[in-house]
This record gives sequence, C-alpha cells and structure tokens, in this order.
Amino acid sequence: EIDMLSRLARPDIAIITNVDAVHLKYFQSESAIAAAKAEIFVGMNTNGIAILNRDNAYFEQLRDAALATSMTDIRTFGAHASATSRLIDADVQGSHSDVAAQIDGKIIRYTIGAPGHHWVLNSLAVLAAVSALDADAGKAAKVLADLRPLPGRGAHTSIETPSGSMLLIDESYNANPASMRAALNVLGAADTAPKGRRIAVLGDMLELGPESSALHVGLVDAITSNNIDLVYTVGADMAHLAAALPSDITTRHADSSEEIMTPLLDALSPGDIVMVKGSLGSRMAVVVEALLALNQPYQIAKGR
Repeated sequence: EIDMLSRLARPDIAIITNVDAVHLKYFQSESAIAAAKAEIFVGMNTNGIAILNRDNAYFEQLRDAALATSMTDIRTFGAHASATSRLIDADVQGSHSDVAAQIDGKIIRYTIGAPGHHWVLNSLAVLAAVSALDADAGKAAKVLADLRPLPGRGAHTSIETPSGSMLLIDESYNANPASMRAALNVLGAADTAPKGRRIAVLGDMLELGPESSALHVGLVDAITSNNIDLVYTVGADMAHLAAALPSDITTRHADSSEEIMTPLLDALSPGDIVMVKGSLGSRMAVVVEALLALNQPYQIAKGR
C-alpha cells in the first residue's frame, strides 16, 4: 500500500518513526512490517533523505532497504551514540518534557508541551527533518513548547465535580502494545493528589493475530512499574491481562465499554487520574464521553 502512495507523492524526505508489534493479524512477523514500511523509499529519488529510528531493532533492515534504492543520505534519531539527531537527556514530567539533544552536532535544549518519552523521540525525528531542510532546528524546537496532545491521542482534561476535581488522559483513539506502554508510562509519571489514585481503563488491542493474548498479558510489567492502583479492562483479550495482574492491584473486567462505565464511575474519587485507551473497535471513546459528562465547572463556580 505504501509503495503506490510513495510513487504518487515522490517524497523528498521520509521518516519511519518505529517498527513494533502492530497489525500482526495481517503480517507474518515484525520484520514483514518493517519491509512494508520500507516501501516508502520506492518513490524517492537518489537525493532523497531517509530519517530512521537508530534505537529500533529493525534499523539495519530499513537502512539497507533505503540503500538498495540508491539513496545515500540516511539520517538517524534516538539515544544511540551514533544517531545524527541524538537524545542527550530528557526529564519527563507529568505535564511536559524537558529535552537536551544534539542535532547534527549542535546542542539544543527545549521543552515539549506534552508528557511522555515517545513524544521526546518523535521530536528528535521532527528536528532531524527540519535540519535536513537546512532550516533552523533551534528555532523549530522552541515551538514544541506549545504542543498539546489531541483528543483521543493523550489530551489532558480536568474534570470538575461538586466533590472535587479529577484528571482525564484521553488515549481512546487507538492502541497497540508500544503505544499502550507509552500511555501507561505517562499515567505513571502524572502527579496525583494526596489521596488520588492512578486508574487505567484499557480496551482490547485489535489486529494482533495469534499472539494477541500473550501481547495483552505482556502489559503486566508496564502496569506494575508505573504504580497503577486500579485497572478496568474491556474485551476478550484484555480478560487475559486482568487474570494475570497481581492481587494487590484492584481489577475489574467487562465484556464491553458500556458495561464498565457504571463500576468505573461509582469508584471515582477527587484527585484520581484516569487514563482511557484501547483500539478504536473496542469503543473506549464512550467511556471518555461519560467522564467528560461529569465536568461541571460552570455550575460549581456559580454555586460558590
């Protein structure tokens, strides 16, 4: 599919951000996913620029695919010592990330107005592209302070209720093992109120093929390492995760997103942070809508 689109668009610069266990229902392996992504090089001419994740396990495969099309300008990003857009340090906070990076030999310090290590790595790819265009990477980096995650893609919303406030992290648009871990890391880094809890509401990750159950169970470490207090799971595959979680983590499972809403809403308390994520087909957006419906900032202000 990318082959045809690349021949139509004839890109001058191509960024491949990552290769991971995504859409495995349609591919025999992660290596096959890498091969499919490498199709973007087909439509590029010999002076095109490829920007690749140096930290990814499939870097060499992607690099060789680019070189096979006679491209010679291969640039990289990541924490790897040889990356041309290299991460030096990142301080990931609950609401933002402070970054120090070396872009083509120049040290740049900047802030990203979105939390999460995945945003840090993506910013390195963006700045590598800016540099490839001979534009000012330092000036571009300053704009990243204004970056905010979109609804469904990590947006933070304060939910004001008569009894107090909660924070909603809306990751409901889609999910795969890599993005699920990234979202759980963001939840783990979020600062809770003194009595607040970290709550994860997780729907099935779809299109993962025969290994789907194991990939869902594989999220246990990401949950335990991020001090998640309550986990609400939705769907047939998430049932395997729910069964694998340790007994000291409060867990509640339901077959559908509609069924999980009542127990979730009944359990919420002021100071809680709730992260909602799942594949689009698991319909986790209805949970987000129910949480947003609790928001009563105007009525509360008027009552005072």
